[in-house]
Amino acid sequence: MTSLDLPLDTQTVPIPLHRLGVDDQGRVIQRERQGPVRFQFDYKGMTFDGVLDDRPDSAQLTLSLDFGPLPFSAKSPQARFNLARVMEVAKEKVGSDLSLSKDEEILFSRTVNLEPPVSAASLVTAIATAILPAEPFLELVATLMPKKALRTPFAPPPKPPPSINYDDVDPA
Repeated sequence: MTSLDLPLDTQTVPIPLHRLGVDDQGRVIQRERQGPVRFQFDYKGMTFDGVLDDRPDSAQLTLSLDFGPLPFSAKSPQARFNLARVMEVAKEKVGSDLSLSKDEEILFSRTVNLEPPVSAASLVTAIATAILPAEPFLELVATLMPKKALRTPFAPPPKPPPSINYDDVDPA
C-alpha cells in the first residue's frame, strides 16, 4: 500500500487529486497542477475513460465509454435492430448520454459537476452517481454487441502452454 505523509499545518485535507503524482521510484508525491486528471477503470467488463478537471473554484468529471461500431445490417441484422431499439429506449429514459456518432459508433458520455476540492470519496461517489442510472442500458448494449468490438484492456492474459518435463523424455 502506498501512503503519503503530509504536515497537516501546511496542507489542506482532502488533498486535491490534481496535485497527486508518482515519482521515478513509484512513490506518491504532490505536484503542481498539470491540467486535468485522466484515468480509466473497468466496470462489469466495460472500460470507461474519465477526465477530472479540478480547479480551485469548480470541478467537472466527464465519463465516456466507446462500445465500438453498430453492427452492419448485412452481417447481423438482428443485432443491429436490437441495439437500435435499446438506444431509442435509453434516449427516452436516460437522455442523450447514450448515443450514436456520425460514424455509427455507440458511445456513452456523461458530465457531472462536483464541489471542489475533489476527494477520492467524492470522486467515487460522482462516478457511481453518473453510471448507475444508465447501467441497465449499458449492460444491455454490452451484451448485444459482438464481443470482438468491445475494448477489454483488463482481460486476463492467455493461459501459458503446458510445461514439458525433459527428464521424462526418452532421447532415443
